Amino acid sequence: MFRLQKKGFYNPFFCLTFLRSIAKSIYPYYFSLLNLTTMSVQRLPQAVLCILLLAHFSVTHAQKNTRPKPAPELTPDTVISSADTLPIRAMDSVQIATHPAQNTTVLLLKETPGKDNMKYVFPILTLLLGILVNRVIDYFSQHKRVSRTGRRWKAELTLMESPIQQQIDSLDTFVKELNKDVYDIPKLSIFPSLKGDVFRSLDKSELLSYIQRKSRNYTEAVKKANKVVGTVDILTNHYDVLKEKFNEFLAKTSQCNQELTEHLQHLLRSFSQYGTAVEKQHGGANPLSDDGYRSLHDLFDAHIYPKQDTGDYDIYELKDRFFIPLIEALGHLRHDDRTLDIQDHATACLNTIHAIKAEKGYMVHNAGIIKERYEASLKELPDILKKMP
Repeated sequence: MFRLQKKGFYNPFFCLTFLRSIAKSIYPYYFSLLNLTTMSVQRLPQAVLCILLLAHFSVTHAQKNTRPKPAPELTPDTVISSADTLPIRAMDSVQIATHPAQNTTVLLLKETPGKDNMKYVFPILTLLLGILVNRVIDYFSQHKRVSRTGRRWKAELTLMESPIQQQIDSLDTFVKELNKDVYDIPKLSIFPSLKGDVFRSLDKSELLSYIQRKSRNYTEAVKKANKVVGTVDILTNHYDVLKEKFNEFLAKTSQCNQELTEHLQHLLRSFSQYGTAVEKQHGGANPLSDDGYRSLHDLFDAHIYPKQDTGDYDIYELKDRFFIPLIEALGHLRHDDRTLDIQDHATACLNTIHAIKAEKGYMVHNAGIIKERYEASLKELPDILKKMP
């Protein structure tokens, strides 16, 4: 039996030893690789570099192990000894030469493939690399989406300055026109952009993430985000209150106008009945011959009959020039029961005019309050924009 000795050999466990040392060095990044949302931006390049180095090393080693090894050659370094110190089994060697004269047999040892542990490590590294790539993509996608949403919040708030100023100017003009002692409802422009519909499509949590990313202080970021959202809610409330109060003003004014029209019609019918009664009293003579009837007829003839067909009355002018003098004239006829209906309807018309004027006063008051609130919001808006990153 003979033994074969060869100087230098390849250690198959060297790769695993080197891999273990690298794995220990990246152990602190293990959980960060599984969840990049908790990884800081400074540690991300280090973890990625370690994983890429491991993947490169594993692929290189796998290729080296799969490459067929060349058959050993008999060189002067190969020592053939006749000493029976190393038993060789027939299954582990191949006989390539026999010299019976010299009683010598040359044996070639079979190449025994080393154990390839990388075939177990490589799938794990591939899985970790896949998770890493997925997390990296999610991280940068979320980062881009949060940045876009944060910039959109700031841009939309900046664009609110002009509509707020226009709404203030519109309220100022409306109040001045409404204070005039003229029966006319001025136009009030209400800007729909102040309703805040555009902000409903923006994510509030992404706004908080955007501010927190810049300030690095969660408590401070929450305060700034609440300030921004609160400003939008306040502007929306101003819009809703203004629209509600203006619609109430229009509805009540329209109701009063309808009541005034009905009372005026009843007043005309009562006055006509009174004229008929006076005519019967004088035996069919012209009722204008009666001083009491003539005083009332002159008021109707001057202020009511000319515009009876069109109904284009100025109720404030009627109040001063018709209804108040009419009430005074009816006071002289208070003992004549035939004028009671005229007195009732004239008083109702006068009260309705007062109600319309009161509604104008309420609207002036409400518009003034809303105008002050818009001015306060406009004053705070630049400070809020400065606090946003």
